[in-house]
Amino acid sequence: MADERRLPIFKGDGSGDPDQHWFLCEVVWSIKQVTDEDVKRAQFSTTLRDRALNRYMKFASGPTKSLADTKKALITEFKKPKSESQCITELKEIKQKFNEPVWKFNQRYKTLTSHLSFQIPDEQNKEWFIAALLPHIRVLLMQQKVASQAEAWEIAMKLEAAPVEESSPGMNQILNRLTNLSLQVEDMKKDKEKEKREYIWCIKCKVEGHDKQHCPLFNEYLAYGAPNPLKQPILPWCEVCRSRNLPGECYYITKVC
Repeated sequence: MADERRLPIFKGDGSGDPDQHWFLCEVVWSIKQVTDEDVKRAQFSTTLRDRALNRYMKFASGPTKSLADTKKALITEFKKPKSESQCITELKEIKQKFNEPVWKFNQRYKTLTSHLSFQIPDEQNKEWFIAALLPHIRVLLMQQKVASQAEAWEIAMKLEAAPVEESSPGMNQILNRLTNLSLQVEDMKKDKEKEKREYIWCIKCKVEGHDKQHCPLFNEYLAYGAPNPLKQPILPWCEVCRSRNLPGECYYITKVC
């Protein structure tokens, strides 16, 4: 029975993803319990075809390369470049990760900007960079006059290197700012709910903001034990005289008969 756990094939013609190819190779090596690096490197070379094989032959012609170097060379050579629109979208959505150093985030940010064919305006570049930083750095940075993205990066590095104590004025400013933002968000939610309620009209008290089922005056009226007119029992109805009579009790029917 043929072994179905075969290593994938990679041609380097743009139809395959080098990251995905390497991942599948590692999966197969894990299943087959292959741990020797020389064996992995030899098996990996058998997965390459066409352009990928030619590039690998040139790469491996020198001193013996480690498996990590082989992976890096594969991804660097055959990874598809990101489109310009994709880079712009990622620049707008990029965020500094929790516990990620500023210098490392700056590298990620610059990698995206390097794929663009045009120069981002300094003001826009600075705003995108500051907006992507962690809140405790971003809030303090926005309180200072910053001329460029490079200056913002330098100040962010200094702020990160100087931890703010909980009792310090800086931390109090941050907490106050976050509290104010939270209150603003709550106010915005209340305003939206109020706008929705303003489109409702009560036919009982003739006031906007609630319907007849939730009318405070009507509920107060019911609280005193008054009958609920909205829950009327089903009564007989005569279609001839248009009144609440049984059909046999209708005046017009009895007169005709």
